[in-house]
Amino acid sequence: MSQCNPTTVVHRAACAGLALALAGCATPPVARREGAEAPARLQVVNLTDHAWRVAFVPTGTQLARTVEITPRARTEIELPAGPWAIEQAMLRADGRPGQTRRFPASLAAGETYHWPLATLLTLTDEGGATR
Repeated sequence: MSQCNPTTVVHRAACAGLALALAGCATPPVARREGAEAPARLQVVNLTDHAWRVAFVPTGTQLARTVEITPRARTEIELPAGPWAIEQAMLRADGRPGQTRRFPASLAAGETYHWPLATLLTLTDEGGATR
């Protein structure tokens, strides 16, 4: 039978703990790019029989992004998180924008937003679906 020396047992436990701690430090970190956060997503849905122009205007130095949405269509746009102004205008028959409305928006990274385009004359049935 081998003798169990208490000092040896303590040293072995300490060495094992140190080895596990060092193994954790030796694990390569997960690669993450600086400033690489998920974009915010906007689902723009045109509930009308008219075309619309929607501009997403940042408050920083980025360029505005503009989309035109045909009647009853939908589109999705990805934008960096942060403060934005959303400008929307229904297009006239000649393609020129009518009255423009501007709304402030603060978009969070990784979130999805639903942006419906409608007028007071947009008809809906009892279930909320547009006609």
